[in-house]
Amino acid sequence: SDNCLHIDAWAQTSPGTGPNPSPDTYHDAPGNHESDPPVDVRGQANRRVIRWRGGETDARDITDDPRRISPGDTIIIPTAHPGNPHAIGDLPDYGQAGDVFLDIGDATNRQARGRPTLRISDELLQGWQRIVDRNDDLESDDAESIATPGDVLTALSEINQDELTSPERQDLIANLLGLLSRTQMPEQLQYLAVNAADLLRSDVGFRPVSWADNHLVLQPRHPQIQAGQEQTDDDDDTSHARRARRVTLERHSYGVGEMAAKYAQACGINGDELDAIRCAALLHDVGKADPLFQKAMHGGNPYYDAILAKSPDAINPTVRHELMSVRMAESNPELLPNAPGARELARHLIASHHGYGRPFAQPGSDDPEKRAADFTLNGATMHGQGPTGLERMDSGIAEQYWSLTRKYGWWGLAYLEAIVRVADWKQSENEEHGRCN
Repeated sequence: SDNCLHIDAWAQTSPGTGPNPSPDTYHDAPGNHESDPPVDVRGQANRRVIRWRGGETDARDITDDPRRISPGDTIIIPTAHPGNPHAIGDLPDYGQAGDVFLDIGDATNRQARGRPTLRISDELLQGWQRIVDRNDDLESDDAESIATPGDVLTALSEINQDELTSPERQDLIANLLGLLSRTQMPEQLQYLAVNAADLLRSDVGFRPVSWADNHLVLQPRHPQIQAGQEQTDDDDDTSHARRARRVTLERHSYGVGEMAAKYAQACGINGDELDAIRCAALLHDVGKADPLFQKAMHGGNPYYDAILAKSPDAINPTVRHELMSVRMAESNPELLPNAPGARELARHLIASHHGYGRPFAQPGSDDPEKRAADFTLNGATMHGQGPTGLERMDSGIAEQYWSLTRKYGWWGLAYLEAIVRVADWKQSENEEHGRCN
């Protein structure tokens, strides 16, 4: 779309310099600017982006003004990024200009959600052709196992015929999927063959969403999570609390603590960082003892006999739990690591385990009413008061994030966070399928 342009000029001119960010640096992927040449953007036109706000997005969210973009915003940029792609994040580099495929939605939909989708466009076929023109090793002795971008373009033209009946179009799409599934694809496009094969499976099937000149969009008719595939669990307090099984907070906390420690040790992490990860994973959800949260876990009933982390009866809670977890962890020093640096890291890992607190709490997450929460774990009692006050911009949560980012680096801190978050996801998946005691 003409309205979806890129942000490299904005990203490259952010004020942070050097490997350690300043508190004024708002983009989360600056790279190492010590090795980057200085960028002079005087005289360059600003480039518009879309600030995505779901169903509330409107024309006012198309902007070329960096001041309209805030921390935590979702920004849409084009897949064909004409500038330096590493200015906006840690992205694949295939070594040739024009060959960076930023749109990995079809690949990640299958991995993360078990939804094999396909979007074939003229731009994708052009990129595929450029790769083919440079690489002889994509050829094969078996001519029937190779589809070229030209073959796909011809198939798309046939699928787009107006006079086709629905069954005839379905047959032509199935033929195209069969051709793609048998084709030796370049590394960047291997997902095309994998997803095409999945869409041909009888237990998945395909449904054409749109077709026109040089493009085709397919979705699965019966999407299924593959066996053994992790279901990520990081959206909101309803999604990660509503489960088919009741799981007590104590059981979930111990499980995530053990899982995170195992992951960290397997990654070679030890010392203060291991202590912080083990502590944060154990205490990450203790804020769910909040009576408002427990009322939601029990379907709105304020009277309950068990403190739950997951429940099939859960309704949308009026509060989040991460900041209450921080307050409750702070209430009993025996539960936190001894080293000051490890204590700071543990508090951050608790606050950020659903993606917030980097550096700010979720907007609008301030608590609605005063109340007290109590919970006992490992024989130690914790206490929290709501509202926590940690959702405020002057609460110290943001300063804690910047301090740890300076210490561990942009990707180092995210790496430590990921261990706790993945352990939480995996434990939730195991509980869902009854694989935990």
